[in-house]
Amino acid sequence: MRLMSNEAQKKFFDQLLLEGARNSAFRLQEVTGHTGSAQNPMCGDLVEIGFSAGDHKDLHHSGEGCILSQAFAAIACKELQGDSKEQIKQKIAALRGYLAAGKAEQIPSLLANSGFAAAQGLLEFATRHSCILLFAEALVKAWGHMGQTQNSEDLSSCKPQLRQQAKE
Repeated sequence: MRLMSNEAQKKFFDQLLLEGARNSAFRLQEVTGHTGSAQNPMCGDLVEIGFSAGDHKDLHHSGEGCILSQAFAAIACKELQGDSKEQIKQKIAALRGYLAAGKAEQIPSLLANSGFAAAQGLLEFATRHSCILLFAEALVKAWGHMGQTQNSEDLSSCKPQLRQQAKE
């Protein structure tokens, strides 16, 4: 198997991000059902995630901010459509773990062949990982608005955390 050159990889990941940012199919037209929003305190990016049923068949987003926060919100809405809450939590945990490791190893199989593969091109930019994961925080808040009793341990694997260096 022949590996892509660094330049080819960069073009591939750039294309994935642009497609995600341009994808209006999952834009939230009006606020209905369960919604949650999250804002990145570092830059002001805002992502809102909404869905009307517990099966996540109609995930949509809206927001403002950088291409990463908006593209990954669109990617998440596409890739997580119809997944159960447990499946979504597993995928978010896999993405967070992959980003936290910061190594150019193969993306977890749970995320391979999906739009989340665009994260491979962003491993070295730790300060931007909070932009990538902003959709997860919004989704956790939407789950909280469903009126279900949840504890923080149940959702801790989904909450994006800013790296210490970004806070300083």
